Amino acid sequence: MALTSPTGVSITNSTHNSITFTWTAGVDSTKTMIRYKKSEYPTSETDGTLGFHGTGSTATIYNLETNRTYYFSFFGTTESYSLSAVTDTDTTNLIPLGLAADGQYLYIAGAGTAGAVQIRDKSDLSVVDTLDVGGTAVTAERVSKVGRYLAFVYAAKGYLYDMSTKTVIIDFTATSYAGGADSMRSVAIDQEGEHVYYGNIDGTIYHYDIATLTQRTFKPATDYIRSIDAKDDLLVFGSNDNNAYVYDRSDRNNPTSITTLSGITSTIEVTRIHGDHIFVGGDQSNGTVNIYDKTTPYALVQTLGDTSNDITGICPVTGYMMISSDDENAYVYTGTPGTYSLTNTLADAGNDVEECCLCEDGSLYFCTGLAATEKLYSYTYLNFTYSGSPATTTATIDNSLTTPSTQNEKVIARHDFSTPNYWKDDGVLLYGAEEVPTGLRLNGTGSYFTWDSKDRLADLTSITFKMKFTPYFDYDSATVFFVHGGSNDLNILKYVTTNIMRVYIAGVKIVDIAAATWTQYWRSYQQNELVVSGVTGNTSVWLNGNAICSNDGSGWSNIDLSTLSFGIDSVGASLFKGIIHSFEIRDTLITNPAN
Repeated sequence: MALTSPTGVSITNSTHNSITFTWTAGVDSTKTMIRYKKSEYPTSETDGTLGFHGTGSTATIYNLETNRTYYFSFFGTTESYSLSAVTDTDTTNLIPLGLAADGQYLYIAGAGTAGAVQIRDKSDLSVVDTLDVGGTAVTAERVSKVGRYLAFVYAAKGYLYDMSTKTVIIDFTATSYAGGADSMRSVAIDQEGEHVYYGNIDGTIYHYDIATLTQRTFKPATDYIRSIDAKDDLLVFGSNDNNAYVYDRSDRNNPTSITTLSGITSTIEVTRIHGDHIFVGGDQSNGTVNIYDKTTPYALVQTLGDTSNDITGICPVTGYMMISSDDENAYVYTGTPGTYSLTNTLADAGNDVEECCLCEDGSLYFCTGLAATEKLYSYTYLNFTYSGSPATTTATIDNSLTTPSTQNEKVIARHDFSTPNYWKDDGVLLYGAEEVPTGLRLNGTGSYFTWDSKDRLADLTSITFKMKFTPYFDYDSATVFFVHGGSNDLNILKYVTTNIMRVYIAGVKIVDIAAATWTQYWRSYQQNELVVSGVTGNTSVWLNGNAICSNDGSGWSNIDLSTLSFGIDSVGASLFKGIIHSFEIRDTLITNPAN
């Protein structure tokens, strides 16, 4: 029978930046390819952006833009392994140390005068851009690229760029090593493009939630973190202490240890997650790679020892794997974990091979990183056959949550409850609150919700709180608490007796706002936005963009609370009735509610 496209395509889930599909595989196809564009359906296997190419009948495509309609095409494919002749080019003025790829570009981190990261077109290996740090070329040790974000490390510095605007989002210096100079060697952005991890010399991980730019640290190891990978609910780290550490990150902001993989008796240089397996490569003379099955759990299913020096890269894709080594070779395997067999040894480099990329589109890349011999090498390793007219569907990623564009926003939490699923992994618990398309509905007779700050509201000396809500009551109804936390560390309420709006910060009553001041801006049964922003001696309040308290001089010291309750007071009374659409908390003072 002729190769056909998938059928029965349906959407089973969506978030603020991803969408999940299921389908029935096309006749005689061995894999399914999903490609997408923003304006029209891709018409061929090279048109648009590659979202997925693999086996199975379900896939999640990440890193999509908010409020954007995408056009998806589904092709059935078959393939055959066939290695092309090599293409190579000098990485002029850059000694490669790290390598990453997306659908169109290669990102080479290294040392030299050509910048921290060199960006090259995959089609012809030409240089299209470089990234410097403040106009200065520095040595970038490792690089990670997912969606719009690119991260790299050098010395004690960690960076994250938004490549859609080429803007620095994160720029920080590690300070955790008490025994000498801090130095970071590893970095990884998770597959959702929502979290980034940096590894320091003392075993500390610096973790950022990209949406809020909140930094957290934890210390899984006692020595240098040499490698990191983050996919789905797993984190894997490799260390100089000869161990690979596996962590559960189902709670994205609080990863917890699952197990330690100690089968390789040397520094762990590379850790990778692919499907149900974890790949661990060592820094030793025989260049061992161990493969573990996370479903058994974590049983060793295969050991590969074809290299004769340090492992510098491991790149598994469905049906194939590539390994690079300081023994001057790159190795291509066919098969699956437990059955991999060496198919080709690529001996082009003649020097240490620093890292490799094996791509689902049938291309592979590796680079050599010694002075005077710096080169980038490229092959194709697959020939494809594609179905004819693809199956097509559209999907709109609809979410008003926006990622901050600058580090100065200092967002601690930002949740839009009209967005399904996104907020559910960040400490929000519902107590009778009902999920509706526009937010969380509280019934005024006992329903409310809480948010666990996970110590993100400890020792704050500045705060901006924003809340969007639709009240099912008039301004002169019963006493209502909008939000309550700690020992009046953050309370906003209205009193029925005199219809004042009262604000507490850090246990201090900041202001009672008279009814005549705020009720003129109140919108019963319509959406409102309430904004409070302050530092000690300077607190302001806005209702629907109108100042109802300006620069109040009340003094207050540090905010320190663990949980915020929405729509209820400390004794279970003063209940809110209506819909809460969103809230936002930032560690900064603003002078304009639109900021």
